[in-house]
Amino acid sequence: MNNKNLPLVESIAVPDTFISGASDIEDLGGGVYRFTFYALQRSCITGTTERVIVSKHICSWEVASQICNLGLHSLNRRPAFVEVRPFGVIAH
Repeated sequence: MNNKNLPLVESIAVPDTFISGASDIEDLGGGVYRFTFYALQRSCITGTTERVIVSKHICSWEVASQICNLGLHSLNRRPAFVEVRPFGVIAH
């Protein structure tokens, strides 16, 4: 099934979260990974730019692989074959 056609239900309002970037994907063990996303903001104390964590997501290896492939496909940069490994995506 195409992911655009998945029957999704949003029974409560789920807020959109703007992100500026992502940190490394953490291997939590047992085939579970954590994605940590951040937003850039200016510190009101020092005036410097900070990376503030705004969202963390934990998922299985299968979901992490799906996320990486969906991202590549959505950006129209999907190579013929993509192999997702811990700590990287290898395009063949």
